[in-house]
Amino acid sequence: MHRILSVLLLSLIITGCAPSGSDKQALIKIDDYYMTREEFLNEVNNLSGFRRAGKTKEEITDDIIQNKLLLLEAQKEGLDKQPPFMRMIQNFWEQSLLRAVVEKKMKEFTAATVVTDAEISARAAQIDRPASEIKNMILREKVNKKFEDWLLSLKTNAKICVDKKALETVRVPDSE
Repeated sequence: MHRILSVLLLSLIITGCAPSGSDKQALIKIDDYYMTREEFLNEVNNLSGFRRAGKTKEEITDDIIQNKLLLLEAQKEGLDKQPPFMRMIQNFWEQSLLRAVVEKKMKEFTAATVVTDAEISARAAQIDRPASEIKNMILREKVNKKFEDWLLSLKTNAKICVDKKALETVRVPDSE
């Protein structure tokens, strides 16, 4: 019996904060929330240099715990399910996705675009700039043109229907 208790005690010590049924050992446990070493390091890396500057590992850990406590409390109060919060998440998601697709396409178009010496020479006859600057200028113009053409093809190939009568009833706030 003493041997069984020793094995159980040893297993509790070895698993530390590991959640039951998990292969990963939790570095931090807050109630029913477990944070692994990888998650902790990700949180540390997400902190700005300003928030980490001059702080000990323990102070950084306390900051991360405080943030998690606040997040857990917000979830407990249901703030993460309220419509204003959900709209903020939706807007953030859409903006992030837009940025991702634009960056991806611009990289693709840039990699597939060639600026010839003849194009550089022709432009150099019109403006007095270094050849490298002219090349970059032409490259940007060509990539932007490819991007605009791609956008136009998306619009052309999509089935878009706007109820103009209903649209007339919508008041769009001034942008000024």
